[in-house]
Amino acid sequence: ARAIASRVLGVPIALISLIDAERQWFKSKVGIEGDSSPREDAFCAHAILHDEPMVVNDAQRDRRFVENPFVTGPPKVRFYAGAPLQVPGGYNLGTLCAIDTEPREFTEEQKATLSDLAALVVEQLELRTALRAQTMAQTALSVAEAQLRRHFRMLNGIVDGAGDGIAVVDAHRRPIIVNPAALKILGLPSAPSGSEPWSGFEGALRADGSHARLPSAELPIARALRGEETDGLEMVVPRGEADIYLSVTGRTLRDDSGNAA
Repeated sequence: ARAIASRVLGVPIALISLIDAERQWFKSKVGIEGDSSPREDAFCAHAILHDEPMVVNDAQRDRRFVENPFVTGPPKVRFYAGAPLQVPGGYNLGTLCAIDTEPREFTEEQKATLSDLAALVVEQLELRTALRAQTMAQTALSVAEAQLRRHFRMLNGIVDGAGDGIAVVDAHRRPIIVNPAALKILGLPSAPSGSEPWSGFEGALRADGSHARLPSAELPIARALRGEETDGLEMVVPRGEADIYLSVTGRTLRDDSGNAA
């Protein structure tokens, strides 16, 4: 935009200037050296106070700038036109300005052209900001995914190495996690794919000496699916001549909102 401003408006100097509390920064420039200057010397510090382009036809005849170091010294500014870079919300963060070393007039059409180019600069700045935010979000997501994978590997290591049997099932009793200790208890060579393996618990007996059958509704899996908790329920699972005596604890897994996960 600053190169277009230089060509279209026929000026030797054009720049995009951003203003902070102490300095003006030349983010893009044609025909001028340096990267910044003190705010107190900046024509642009005056231009951002307006919503329309500020035009100085001859700086040597303008009491605001006649002693300005950019007028008395290089680049010997005589003409200045600056359109504010206004972002949504009405805040002016800098200017697109056209500068000449000779005094000149500036038509209304040229003012409109400068304003249009300033609007184009703002659109480019907003696009860059959006792209930068998207890149940062993607980076943060990648980091979070890597951390999640690392935590998942740690969790798997802890669960697989546990001496107690651990099984996590979904709402349909399908297994999500079954550690080696649980597979050994169930007498399975590998993780089951359906809900059938849990049917082996349907014939479980109370371990209180009564040998009474434990109702299906009281099984830890059934209770957990209803949102109830089981702590250390002792039960016997018949296995022919080698019955299995178990102490079972069941919990419903919940998300941060307290809903069953």
